[in-house]
Amino acid sequence: MKMGMGAQWAIQIIFSVLIIGFIGTHSAFALPISVEYIDEEICDVLNGPQDLHELGIPPTLKGLNFPPDEEISASHVETDLTTCINDNPNTPNYIVTMTNKSPHDFIQVWYVADDFATVGNSDGQIDQLGIIGGPPGDSFKIDTVGVNRPLLTEDMTVDGIFEAGETWQFLVIDWKDLIFQVDSPSSFRSYNIGGASSPSGDDMSRASIIAFTEDQKLIGGTLIPIDATAVLIAGLSTNFSILTGLVVMGSVTFVALYYSAKKRNPENS
Repeated sequence: MKMGMGAQWAIQIIFSVLIIGFIGTHSAFALPISVEYIDEEICDVLNGPQDLHELGIPPTLKGLNFPPDEEISASHVETDLTTCINDNPNTPNYIVTMTNKSPHDFIQVWYVADDFATVGNSDGQIDQLGIIGGPPGDSFKIDTVGVNRPLLTEDMTVDGIFEAGETWQFLVIDWKDLIFQVDSPSSFRSYNIGGASSPSGDDMSRASIIAFTEDQKLIGGTLIPIDATAVLIAGLSTNFSILTGLVVMGSVTFVALYYSAKKRNPENS
């Protein structure tokens, strides 16, 4: 049976509808961030890719959750351990315990304090590009390389990769909040970083985690996301009802237009 122009047009519509659904699914799972590194040569050199992902803890405020593929959980306890510096005995040090609850492995991870929250083992500061805000935040790479070695433990493969489902423990030295005077070095609940971040209403978020995923790669100096398959799988699982509705709508459109075209042009059937 030869299809007429109406049927061909209907097929184009249904594919367009499905593509829109897939794009919507993809965008729901991305929290990209572009940054600038301000290296102060305090402990180690601070540098890395410009384009990263921000990870975070879903806040209790409705509607502000981090996407599932950017989600972590975290807590902290005070410690006498130190790294990189002769720390101030009057300012507390913390062990932060952080679990990767996303489906991705992150091969590079940075800690960034909000503006006016200081970190003793900072390697410099990181500023968020494209967002108007306050000063950049004290920052360090969470690793076991160089002089500043904050990463203490990995409960899966000991390779410096923050694997899906893995829990890390790392040090934040001489944490001090100059504005709110709260001990919250592990409260990663607000979007954006450094001076562009804002505390959540429930627990005064004062720091952020940013990371580079192994599903990305550098091509000609530009960070290109290539994790479409993983994102699509996650999206299909999370937004199944949305995609089902789109498929039904597209199918109805196809049938209606096809039979309408067939009635008008019976010689093309």
